[in-house]
Amino acid sequence: METINTREMQIELAKQDKAPTSFINEDNADKIDAPIKKIRPRRIWEPVYIYRRRVGLLTDEEEAAENEKKEDKRREKRRLYERKRYQKKKRKRRWKKKRGPKKKPGPKPKRKRKKKPKPRVSPFKLPPFKYRIGYFRNGKFWKYMGKYRYLTDARKDLAKLESEVKKPLLPEMRVHNDWWVEDSYHEYVLMVKGGTGETLLPNEYGKYVLNLTTDDWTIIDKVRFDVEETFWIWGFDYRYERKDCQWIYDNILVQGLETKYDFMRVYTYRNKILFKNDDEQVRLVISKTDTDAVRLYNKLQEMAKKKKMKNALFIGDYSEQIWRYEPVVNEIYQITKWPQKQIHMYSTTYSLTRTRVQDKINHRNSRLEKDVNEILDRYGSIDEPDTGLY
Repeated sequence: METINTREMQIELAKQDKAPTSFINEDNADKIDAPIKKIRPRRIWEPVYIYRRRVGLLTDEEEAAENEKKEDKRREKRRLYERKRYQKKKRKRRWKKKRGPKKKPGPKPKRKRKKKPKPRVSPFKLPPFKYRIGYFRNGKFWKYMGKYRYLTDARKDLAKLESEVKKPLLPEMRVHNDWWVEDSYHEYVLMVKGGTGETLLPNEYGKYVLNLTTDDWTIIDKVRFDVEETFWIWGFDYRYERKDCQWIYDNILVQGLETKYDFMRVYTYRNKILFKNDDEQVRLVISKTDTDAVRLYNKLQEMAKKKKMKNALFIGDYSEQIWRYEPVVNEIYQITKWPQKQIHMYSTTYSLTRTRVQDKINHRNSRLEKDVNEILDRYGSIDEPDTGLY
């Protein structure tokens, strides 16, 4: 049995949780050789007041305070429970079915509608967008390039668009109409809302001609420019995958001459250009008209001469003699399986009978004559008026 000899030893043992602190008070301070009880030390999860009560350190006042706290918590929990119970009963009473006769319906209460906030009116009212720049293809509107409040801003953007136009390697000269091929031109047109719709502007030769519009817009200025000519490569989509002259030179002519011993033969038949290598493989390029095919042939020949390509053989045109073009027609047929009538065509437009072509020409001439007579009645005599309607 271990004994405590001094008071200091008792305090030291109590701090080390080897002896109960209830021995260290005024009543048992003078006791010597008091036995030490083995008490379990405090666990981490054990509350402090429980440990103090277990080892005998909790006084009566502290124990009463702890009991009071427990009672307060119990009362608060009961109060919340009663409150929820009351609200639940009240909710049930609200939806309970009413007994007795139904009341007569009275006037419906007016529904209050929220007033829409008034739009904020700026003291400085901006002018409307009355200037626009439009992109026209062959005299027909295509899309708007911008709208402006002031004429100075519109002219700046028109000059910027003119400076951004790149010079094409092979400009587009012809384009398909509904039933024939006509000259192609592209323009940026500066217009203003309102006006008479009639203006005199200089053309590409410096001569002032009349410009008319069919809408409530008046032309102020316009810039004409050229775009790159495109061609139909057999194997690609004829409308959405057309290629230009540079692509044909890089991917057909140059690519077919991988070594200095390879040869490429280039020849034309009406509106078709054929590229034939040593392996008898033929690539077919189809243009809109025979004149476009000649222009492409001459441009490729010029580019080949600049690069000094001696193994590119430009043979020429096979459209004249029958004995010459028969093998070319057979080559085109082997590639396309077209009928003979379509192979011998000079353009990609549909072949029309003579009577239908003549009817179309007469209709166009009568329409132009009507427009010219209307202009002459309005302005008197004008030298060669420009009747292109936008």
